[in-house]
Amino acid sequence: MREADILNFWARIAERIASPIHKQAKNQLYSMKKKFLSVYRIKKQWPGNNSFYKKRRIFPRTGMPSSIATQFY
Repeated sequence: MREADILNFWARIAERIASPIHKQAKNQLYSMKKKFLSVYRIKKQWPGNNSFYKKRRIFPRTGMPSSIATQFY
């Protein structure tokens, strides 16, 4: 067994232990990523219409104000 195989084995075990705990966090991250991408796609289509995005709260669940969120794209 190479060192990489051993590391891989332990990583898989750690993943299995952590998966029920982290499932919710993973889903939250995934939904945030989806929101980022969808907003980014909309913003790319209408680059002139920026005031609309600043007024709207993009991340209501995380409580992140849109002024912070606009820094990401």
